[in-house]
Amino acid sequence: MTDPEGVTATAPNLVADTGACCARPNICDCGHPPEPVPPGGGATGYATWSPTGETLCYPCADQRQREELRTAQRAVVYLSDGQMHVTTWTGGLLGRVTRSWLGSTRCDTLSGPWRMRYVHVTDVHGGRWHGQGSDAWQAIVLHRTTRRRVRRSSGNHR
Repeated sequence: MTDPEGVTATAPNLVADTGACCARPNICDCGHPPEPVPPGGGATGYATWSPTGETLCYPCADQRQREELRTAQRAVVYLSDGQMHVTTWTGGLLGRVTRSWLGSTRCDTLSGPWRMRYVHVTDVHGGRWHGQGSDAWQAIVLHRTTRRRVRRSSGNHR
């Protein structure tokens, strides 16, 4: 079978991906076509859902990640918009950063000086999260905030 671009398909729903190591779906398992691949590569145009191996278009993968936030206890997200929002890898909005700060400078022999970024986040469903990641990277690991920590001021309490 040949698609309109003249690429031979290995199965009815797969199209050989030029320059890639494996076949690219013509239609993802979600029923939508993958996103166009930018010139020069760098993306596949679809996401693979790791628990099941399903292929999803980016909007469906973003929606699935938003739904997972309802029950997840941990999430890997990416800082965007000047570190004001957290998103999926493809840029789908997951939440708003409500607090962000940097830890003290650390140094190691391999990477030199670096700082840890700490964040508090409110997700699109109103859930509260806290997390951290290196300031050199956009990825942040979030953990669900299960109870509110009460900060006690110094002084006499009765």
